[in-house]
Amino acid sequence: MTYIQKHPAKCAQRKTEVSKQMRLQTTKFSQIIYHHIKFVDENVFYVLSNQCGILSSFRFLIAFTNLFIKE
Repeated sequence: MTYIQKHPAKCAQRKTEVSKQMRLQTTKFSQIIYHHIKFVDENVFYVLSNQCGILSSFRFLIAFTNLFIKE
């Protein structure tokens, strides 16, 4: 049996906590980008996302943030 099968409640709770943190970080990071830079380049984005602790979703955030950035 896997850990998830043995402890479904713990895993579900952890998943919820992680999702909540990701939403908060995404909002925070989008605000940083929106207010401080006009053009998002992957390297810049990677560095900033590393500081915010959201490396895994930086490509998604590039697409998301570009919707709000005017040249």
